[in-house]
Amino acid sequence: MLSLHRLYKNGDLWHESTRLGRDDIPFVRFLLDEAHTWMIEQESGVTQGMEAAE
Repeated sequence: MLSLHRLYKNGDLWHESTRLGRDDIPFVRFLLDEAHTWMIEQESGVTQGMEAAE
């Protein structure tokens, strides 16, 4: 499961939003790809760990 939240500072206060602007899309795309790769690697590690234990 994955959820996107953007943190931004307005003056001295930090805010959170789930809305993204046009300029955020390339960076978010990169982060989603990295998150996907990490999730696949974690699942592979769990599977390999189970096979080694058997």
